[in-house]
Amino acid sequence: MKKKYWLLSGFSVIVIMVLLVAKIIYTNKVEELVQKEVAQIAKLFPWGEISYEDMDANFNGVVTITHPGVMNLKTGRKIQANLLKINKYDSANSIPQQIEVVIEGLQIPIVPNKNSTDGMIGFTQLGIKQLLVSVKFKYHYDDLSRKVFCVTQLKLDKIADIGLSFQLANIDIEQLKYYWQNPDEILLMKAKFDYTEKNLLSRYIKYQANQKLLQEAEFMEQLNNRLEKIRLEASDKNYHFIADFYETWQQFLQQINPKQQETQLMVSISRTEGLSFRRIKKLINNNIDREMLASLMNFNIVLN
Repeated sequence: MKKKYWLLSGFSVIVIMVLLVAKIIYTNKVEELVQKEVAQIAKLFPWGEISYEDMDANFNGVVTITHPGVMNLKTGRKIQANLLKINKYDSANSIPQQIEVVIEGLQIPIVPNKNSTDGMIGFTQLGIKQLLVSVKFKYHYDDLSRKVFCVTQLKLDKIADIGLSFQLANIDIEQLKYYWQNPDEILLMKAKFDYTEKNLLSRYIKYQANQKLLQEAEFMEQLNNRLEKIRLEASDKNYHFIADFYETWQQFLQQINPKQQETQLMVSISRTEGLSFRRIKKLINNNIDREMLASLMNFNIVLN
């Protein structure tokens, strides 16, 4: 019996060692791939230096990178995350057809700069010294239908949550550069945007009120009056979509309260056959056409 147990124990150790060696080999191969991709990405950011602390991979293809970061070599400013997890990545094609990435604890320092063109000075004025961000990004391209599916979730810690998803069609993924410059033929099938207010807009309202030397209640009353005027004008001209849109915005702003935990606004559009960006650009120029566009795309705005 003892011999049998020794054989089983010895076999278990061998299996564990084989799996460990296989894991090391697999991890090394994945790390080589990651390093290769990092080198390719680095070419897009000649001003920056990309770094990470450690990297691990499992047999399911999930790659976990700890403390990835990018340093601006000109300013010395560094953006770093706690964790970057690559759940899916298509490395077989020159342009990936599938990506699923999670970024946790992305720390973005807000540096006051009056000459800044990146909008960061706005966060400084709102009393935000650092953004702590979590990101979930999913992307998939289907060869047969020539459709792109994309989902992005952005969480700004204690400030706001933002979600964006969309489906595009009539795309050849190998011609992305062409479509970037000539998007007219791309079809928009569906899209959804949701915004959950925590205290970003309330900070903005407080800042604007201070700038105008008003109490917050006075500023909100003036803002509501302006929106109500636009809503009534649209309603008188039978622009129902525009009237409903401004009414929902009024309700949304009225619910914003620093003591209230969350207020959510969701906007969605969908169309079975899609609508080209060329036609969308033509229909977005005036209120009459905007009404038609809202109808064509089944525009919906909901306040939760």
